[in-house]
Amino acid sequence: MENINLKMIHPTNNSDIDIGLPGIIVLEDVFRQLIDANFLSPGQTYSGVLKPSCNRKDDVLLDNNKTASENGIKSNDVIQILIATLADPEVENDDIICGNTAASAYINIKMIHPTNNSDIDIRLPSEILLRDVLSQLIEASFISSGQPYAAILKPKGNRRESRPLDNDKTIADNCVDNESIIQLVIATQAGGFDVMELWNAFYPHLDQIGTILGIAGSMLGFGVWVKKRFGNKYTPKQFTEKITDKELWNYHELALKLEISDDEAKRLLKGYGYSWNRHFSLYCKTDRTVAIIEKVKNDIM
Repeated sequence: MENINLKMIHPTNNSDIDIGLPGIIVLEDVFRQLIDANFLSPGQTYSGVLKPSCNRKDDVLLDNNKTASENGIKSNDVIQILIATLADPEVENDDIICGNTAASAYINIKMIHPTNNSDIDIRLPSEILLRDVLSQLIEASFISSGQPYAAILKPKGNRRESRPLDNDKTIADNCVDNESIIQLVIATQAGGFDVMELWNAFYPHLDQIGTILGIAGSMLGFGVWVKKRFGNKYTPKQFTEKITDKELWNYHELALKLEISDDEAKRLLKGYGYSWNRHFSLYCKTDRTVAIIEKVKNDIM
């Protein structure tokens, strides 16, 4: 059986590694091998998300107990590794708890409104279903009725990435601990997020980041232009990854990839912090690009 060649992306620093796997290997064993190779750190539990491809439009959460083939992984696929939980070496796996949730009957959390960025501080029993929390927020007129909602747990302490929560699990089972921040989003009936809601939250940050970092391409209105030009095709995260997944860009190659003009491709690269390198005649990723990636990953999903 031929190996499956794919790219694995690190859960926190955005580095990647190209590996070849036999289709019969269990995904959990892949993570163990990456730990042995010092690509991942020991003492943590990992999961994987299969990124969109030509024939797959959505992210797919992978099953650690299934083989690569059973998970539908194919050559040239890209897998984003996520940190699932922080393992405690002093505790047996069956007894692992999530932060302070299991130790307290009630926890205090902050919920952020899906559209206007207002927030509310609430105290909840750890055994309440997230779906019931959303119902209570509707009854309290914090969010509107008639909309399906989803929730994102924001980064905190050792948790460096945002994580979607399960509406049908309790606060404790979702590993929400005391003083956590939850971003509410309007979900589609299919279970995904309303893309325009994400863009409306994202584009002002894109302008703000560019202004703070002094990026010439991020002039006022850059974020609005990006939303109008590409918001109907990608989520903010998907689009940012599509632009920033390469260290070096030939602007004409990017123009062909996105089906835009060369001038639009140059504007995008400058706006995302790339700098023109005369020696290579290419746009090169800079620290400013990394800052934008981190902002998207940590603050904007």
